[in-house]
Amino acid sequence: MTERTRIRVPDRGRDLLPAPPPWTRKALCHQVGTPADWEPDPDDAAAVQDALWACEHCTVRSRCLQEALTAPPSHQVGVRGGLTAQERTRLQRRQRRARASD
Repeated sequence: MTERTRIRVPDRGRDLLPAPPPWTRKALCHQVGTPADWEPDPDDAAAVQDALWACEHCTVRSRCLQEALTAPPSHQVGVRGGLTAQERTRLQRRQRRARASD
């Protein structure tokens, strides 16, 4: 997902993020489960497979992956767009190398 600017609420001393993009309402992960389901412990193979299975059946998977690939490294956690954080990092490296060789 693209990085969003944090908004400081002065009188409450906390940061708020703007609402997510409208397309995320169609995402399967926003309709079922909890956020923890999409950021499973990488060592919990069953939980990771469950999240990947859900992504396979999501109607906005490609948009989600597109957004996830533009996210900064600090946001590379969990399953997004049908790939784990490690898989997305590898894909980003391959894409950078391909651009550099053009």
